[in-house]
Amino acid sequence: MGSNHIGYKRSIMLNGAFYMPDIKDLQGKYVQGLLDYDEMKLYLGYLENNPCADFREDRISKLRRLIDDHERKLLANKSEEAKHNEAALEYRKLTIKWENAGAYWKPIGSVITKWYYKGECFFTWFSGVDAIEHLKSAKQADAAFEQLRNFVKPDLDLANVMPGKVVECSDQNKSEVY
Repeated sequence: MGSNHIGYKRSIMLNGAFYMPDIKDLQGKYVQGLLDYDEMKLYLGYLENNPCADFREDRISKLRRLIDDHERKLLANKSEEAKHNEAALEYRKLTIKWENAGAYWKPIGSVITKWYYKGECFFTWFSGVDAIEHLKSAKQADAAFEQLRNFVKPDLDLANVMPGKVVECSDQNKSEVY
């Protein structure tokens, strides 16, 4: 192994094979801002173990900051993904509850779905909506669903109510959110 190669412990897996990058390649990629996460870690390891490397302290500082930024972004993405998965699971529990009570859904075209209970529409949603926002609307629809299960007001046209819309109810002079 030549002096320009990083040792086996500092190799990375690339397409199923270990890859030991040449230090000059890493330096070039560093200068161009093209290092990927694994390469940043490799180059940082090289710099930390070679006190005579050119621009060592500045590059170590910058690489640590870049690696920390990358890891924070990964954690944030995982956290956001977990929130979306949790919202999707909660929505699924609502739909199971609705279906078990006799509700059903109908697709309208390729982007709209309407949920019905005893022939009355209580929820309309559009595909492509953020899972967390979708769950908020579904919770409002669940309140409308519960009202339909228990009592349907004869003067209320639920088929035209979108979740979150305030509807005036003439029998009790109050507003309700559906």
